[in-house]
Amino acid sequence: MLFTKLLANRLFLLFISLIVTGIIGTLMVHELELMFSELSHETLAQLKEDEEGIAIILVGFGVLLEGRHILQNWITGHEIEATETTHLCEYYGFILLALGLFIEIFDQITNLIHSPLVVFWTEVLVNYPINLYAMFLLFKIIVALANPKADAKLAH
Repeated sequence: MLFTKLLANRLFLLFISLIVTGIIGTLMVHELELMFSELSHETLAQLKEDEEGIAIILVGFGVLLEGRHILQNWITGHEIEATETTHLCEYYGFILLALGLFIEIFDQITNLIHSPLVVFWTEVLVNYPINLYAMFLLFKIIVALANPKADAKLAH
């Protein structure tokens, strides 16, 4: 029960958001280095591996954010009114989940095509912009979670 309470806590989610943002930012910098290096099978494999890591993190964190209200209800044992922060967590959590799934879908499509150039340009033109948008959303989540008043205000 303590673990569940921790997962629904605004400050804990803020802490996790900062960690997730740092990890994804680091992976994105590594991807940029790979994109500007010599194109090889090893480079493409590293790009795909980094992108899969980003996708898994986005999906997992998105599910955690989206399930905040469910966790809060489970902790209290009854339905509680959702705060503004909870609504924002559900909204951004769903979008992060969807973005992570889109990245995985594009990765699977490139696996079927078996073309190194398609893999590279999918990473550059599709997945990297999705990553940038995910980072933008993560910063918005951090701002929302850093505001204690939003957690007290009802969204209605």
